Amino acid sequence: MHAAILFVALAALGGGGGGCVPSERAALLDVRRGFTGDPDGALSSWTGLDTGCCRWRGVVCDNATGRVAELRLCNALADAGSTGLSGEISPAVLRLPRRLSHNSLSGGGVASPPPPLPRFIGALSALRYLNLSNTYVTGEVPPQLGNLSRLVTLDLSYLAGLYSADLSWLAGLTSLEYLDMGSVNLNASVGWARDVNTLPSLRVLSLPLCGLTMTPPANLTRLQRLDLSSNAINASTADDAWLWHVPTLTYLDLSGNSLSSPFPDAIGNMTGLQVLDLNGNTMAGMIPATLQHLCLLQVLDMTVNQISGDMSDFMARLPRCALGHLRVLQLSAANVSGRLPEWIGDMSQLTYLDLSFNNLAGKIPQGIGKLSKLTRLFLNKNNLNGSLSEAHLWI
Repeated sequence: MHAAILFVALAALGGGGGGCVPSERAALLDVRRGFTGDPDGALSSWTGLDTGCCRWRGVVCDNATGRVAELRLCNALADAGSTGLSGEISPAVLRLPRRLSHNSLSGGGVASPPPPLPRFIGALSALRYLNLSNTYVTGEVPPQLGNLSRLVTLDLSYLAGLYSADLSWLAGLTSLEYLDMGSVNLNASVGWARDVNTLPSLRVLSLPLCGLTMTPPANLTRLQRLDLSSNAINASTADDAWLWHVPTLTYLDLSGNSLSSPFPDAIGNMTGLQVLDLNGNTMAGMIPATLQHLCLLQVLDMTVNQISGDMSDFMARLPRCALGHLRVLQLSAANVSGRLPEWIGDMSQLTYLDLSFNNLAGKIPQGIGKLSKLTRLFLNKNNLNGSLSEAHLWI
């Protein structure tokens, strides 16, 4: 069996007193023997000479019982190019809770072809957290994962070449609250929203870069975070599309898709939204007046759309009740024109303002000087005249 990235927490954790249950120590040594590559010495302390396996690097024991509670072998040097552990994992891992994230699953390192995810993971019925992100694997997502009814978090994001044509196995994950399958190829999974809809406790759904082209009907009314960015979704933006009818959402990222037609009035129903990212679509027309209802809004990104309207009208439709919360406003290349209103300075928490590549004209309002927390300001590629001067520096 190939090495897998697993994470399960079964008890309150402590550092352990150094002792070790003999059977668990033997299982750990069996796991160690399966790895053929350890370039960073992650397992250097795992030796038969030390009987106290709770002192071994990456082994966390429960203070009360002395039993292994977690196995943490994260590849901390992954960003620096380290391949981490490689080789095969012993079936002995079935007797242990584990976390082996950011490691290579190939038998001979990166040069070897990536292996599939091992199907035996579906036998780990006690798993509550499964994190396989950034793993060197390929092939089909094993439907056996649907046996993990206690799973709360499933992260399959950014794997080398994983795909799934059928997500019906999700129905078995009745406890799932967090699902991230970013970059997993779901292009052939036409009923993905219906399958996700079977998860009664889902709070976070992240499916960026999955090759999705449509959003079939769903009733995901408990979601708090939804990320469908960098797909090819061209669903209608009509008010009856489910994307705009999730009242519990605080975070919505639909950037990098092919959404077109006007901005729907239904956006105003998501009154809990803090982040709304529609960057890189072709949505057309002025934002709806119902945006006034988004009193908690902190980030608004409508870069590279076709608003094609007056900046004063756009600003007037921003939620006045959110002006004290808004931190980021990105409106680059959105085909807006007209003048910047003086009251732009009322957005007191703004740290990032990008209005570049538009058709704005007139003078830069002195109100910009009131934005005391602003760290980035982009006004280039407009028809503005004058320059920033001492009159703009209110701070």
